[in-house]
Amino acid sequence: MGLKAGDTLPEMDLVDTFGKQVQFEKFKQEYVLLAFLRYAGCPFCNLSIHRLSVESPLLADAKCDVLAFIQSNPEQVQKNIYDRHKVQPPYPIIPDKAMKHYKQFGIKPSAKTAGKIIRDIPHWVHSVRDHGFKQGKIDGSFFIAPAIFLLHKNSRKIIYADYKSDLFEHETFSPIYERILTFAR
Repeated sequence: MGLKAGDTLPEMDLVDTFGKQVQFEKFKQEYVLLAFLRYAGCPFCNLSIHRLSVESPLLADAKCDVLAFIQSNPEQVQKNIYDRHKVQPPYPIIPDKAMKHYKQFGIKPSAKTAGKIIRDIPHWVHSVRDHGFKQGKIDGSFFIAPAIFLLHKNSRKIIYADYKSDLFEHETFSPIYERILTFAR
């Protein structure tokens, strides 16, 4: 069983791709969107990173920062994300090859993900053809369904959890904005 809305954020020691400590207290906004993705060479995940990068200003307007996790080492994150993306991620990416933080949130591989991957093939084609995010080294689990968690920074409470998110889909962001509006009241 994973974490759900109402649960408190577990203690986390975070270091980004460039070796810099990341602390929740230092985020500027009231909310933090945590995105757990597959591995750095995954075309789906690169499309998700791109979408999060493009969506970041709108999230910031809604008082929400972004923090992404990738189950790869820093070198693969640098090679497959920072060296390939035209729109650079304006948020930290945490390389988590050992999946330590994935385990804290109850994110684990599942055979059910195979059907989801097949359904999402048009997005894979879009990612490869239109953005050049070709399949890179598979250095993590292919069977992790990306997950997102919306966190209220000051209370450290999770206010939204989705263990089957498609960050490249516009509709994925609607419940995030709705939860921010609801929680702010």
